[in-house]
Amino acid sequence: MDDFIEISNTFAVTFVVLQAVVKSIAVVHRNEDITYIIRQMAALWPKEEHLTERQTVAKMKHLKRLNVCVTVYYYLNIVGSWQYILVPLLETLFRIFILNQHSMLKFPFGCSFPFDPTESWSRYLMVYAYETFAMIKLVYFLVGTELLLITMTAHLSTLFTLLSDDLLILKPSSKADDDEITYFEADRHEKKIGDIVRRHQKLIKLSKMFDAIFNKVIFYNVTVSTVSICFFGFVAKIAKNPGEIANNVVGVIASILPIFNLCYYGQLLTDASSSLALSAYLNIWYAKDTRFQKMLGLIMLRSQAPCCITSYKYAPVTLNMFTGVMSTTWSYFSLICSVYEE
Repeated sequence: MDDFIEISNTFAVTFVVLQAVVKSIAVVHRNEDITYIIRQMAALWPKEEHLTERQTVAKMKHLKRLNVCVTVYYYLNIVGSWQYILVPLLETLFRIFILNQHSMLKFPFGCSFPFDPTESWSRYLMVYAYETFAMIKLVYFLVGTELLLITMTAHLSTLFTLLSDDLLILKPSSKADDDEITYFEADRHEKKIGDIVRRHQKLIKLSKMFDAIFNKVIFYNVTVSTVSICFFGFVAKIAKNPGEIANNVVGVIASILPIFNLCYYGQLLTDASSSLALSAYLNIWYAKDTRFQKMLGLIMLRSQAPCCITSYKYAPVTLNMFTGVMSTTWSYFSLICSVYEE
């Protein structure tokens, strides 16, 4: 059974490492495009004095929710990684120096070296420090790219939400009031609706660029996470050592959480982008002038196809995808357990 646990652990950790490497390569390769999207979102972000009270409340709600998600994910991964790394060392020291038992010198990860890493304590500790340094760097690569993906998705959805509210509160003149308004008021209303149309077009463009950069990464992320969750969960089930059980339970949670966060904010992006059509419809468009109606019609037409992030330009990343991933993961987990028991 120990060999089975070691193989499963190796598979799980290997998939996590590959995930970190692939994400990092994707971010570095498309660094200029990602920087462009971030700067364009910053330019579209409205100033505080231009927001209504309702928009301010909505913005703070979105940002607080994002802050909680980011904080929980960050500390869970960092604390969980250090736990995963230090448990074998602490167990080894406890068995040898406290219980006075003969114990093998354990490492956090199974690696092959051209020398015997357990020949002496100094060599053992040096190799242990090397594995720790290498894995912590990979964890930061993984966490950093995941947080970048989640944060950009969250900010895009927030911008769509604020834009939808701008459209909803826009109150230009009606046809009956055309004779009572000044030229400057009419011009101001026209500029407002024109600005909303341009911002909407810009957000659609940024969403498509964002999806073009990350859709392959998301596909790989979802696929690899499914396998990682299976192996972490399998080891947590069959392991007898409390340290191994705790490590792999943390591994399961740390693998599920980013998928949920991504699907959740992907759902928010889809809902926020499609809500513009409803806001346009609720704007008493039938009582406005012809130009205003055409502008609203353009917004409603563009909103018929919601902006979303996808997995390999095929499956939209929404909460439905999260449900599908969990269902597939459970099927694989049940299959592995059945094979092991037989």
